[in-house]
Amino acid sequence: MRGAGSSFGIATKFTVQTFAVPTYATMISYNWNLNSTGAAAGLLAFQQFAMSDSIPAHYGGDITLSKGDKRGDVNFSFVGGWYGPKKDLAAFLQLFLSKMPKPRSAELPGDGTYIGSVKALAEGDPLDTTGRPDGTDTFYTKSLITSESGMTQPSHSRNVF
Repeated sequence: MRGAGSSFGIATKFTVQTFAVPTYATMISYNWNLNSTGAAAGLLAFQQFAMSDSIPAHYGGDITLSKGDKRGDVNFSFVGGWYGPKKDLAAFLQLFLSKMPKPRSAELPGDGTYIGSVKALAEGDPLDTTGRPDGTDTFYTKSLITSESGMTQPSHSRNVF
């Protein structure tokens, strides 16, 4: 909230805009186990992909890096939601996947409907929570800010994983 500083704020008004349900929706999930050099190359490839003018408004996604299968390896996950025309999905994915090695797993969970994508995002957690209280998630995250021009190979090629 703007203007609250270190104190608190009270929302007195919300403006909400609704949109029509997409005609097609599915989740995207690709996973690699990479060494640190491969993970650095993957980060650069994703950065080029994300900063390109080819990303349509009906795509939302990210990458996640976590501990790999063995010391020095990185689990590299590319996930997202596609809410555009089904016929355009494969060509869109190739913009990123063509720069990556073969994934160890790849799937497009869901049934092509918006609610199917919501169920896939829920990852097995029931969507009906009327019979139980909300749970608590505990996680750690860190975000690094890069310049608008992005990262370069020398800036992150050290073995930090």
